[in-house]
Amino acid sequence: MEIVPLISTHENTSAAPFSGACTSLIHMPLDIFIEICKHLPPFDLHTLTHVCRQFHYWLNSTTSYITRDIWNYSRLNLDEHMKLDPPEGMDEISFIKLSLIEKKCQICKNDEEIPKIYWVFRVRLCTKCFRNRVTM
Repeated sequence: MEIVPLISTHENTSAAPFSGACTSLIHMPLDIFIEICKHLPPFDLHTLTHVCRQFHYWLNSTTSYITRDIWNYSRLNLDEHMKLDPPEGMDEISFIKLSLIEKKCQICKNDEEIPKIYWVFRVRLCTKCFRNRVTM
């Protein structure tokens, strides 16, 4: 396989090693990358978004139907309870992150209690943050 640099190969002594983006990307046709990603579980897709800028771009585009399909296939292949579509107006990526990946309260980041997902607000909150932020 051929490795293609993503960023300049000029030395930069002021930057820490591997800062910014990864320095190389396995060069493969995009359709092969897409097919591989369709068979990965959502957590692995999420991890790939942090590998390098190119993967982040390919897997986080909210306007790309290809990106939407990758996350959709991944979600549908994961588990029976994930067969429901995202709420109206919510994209696949946000739906998967809220329901599967993010496990802490989105306000205080507390993970001592299991925060509840409030679908009407599209947020995961612990009881304390819910009481402090939502008026009835």
